Amino acid sequence: MSFKKAIYVPSKNNDFRGNPFIEALPIRLSKIDFFVAVTDEVELPINMAELDVETLEHKAANIMKSVWPTSQYYDVYCDFLNTLKGVSGEGSS
Repeated sequence: MSFKKAIYVPSKNNDFRGNPFIEALPIRLSKIDFFVAVTDEVELPINMAELDVETLEHKAANIMKSVWPTSQYYDVYCDFLNTLKGVSGEGSS
């Protein structure tokens, strides 16, 4: 099993500076970068009418797995990062 080494980025927020748990968290993505990272589109074949039932069922299942995020996805992402920082930041000074 291989592990990735943590990359520590000094926090610009002096409340978190020097906290290794927070400084090892990834930097918050911009909205655009977040949507690019999370979006998972499925391409539909042009010849859908010519496909057999089994292939159509498989394509339909793929569509159900696709992700097209809304702004709420980004809000939850930001809230989650803030929660991690709040928990990691308690008791450290």
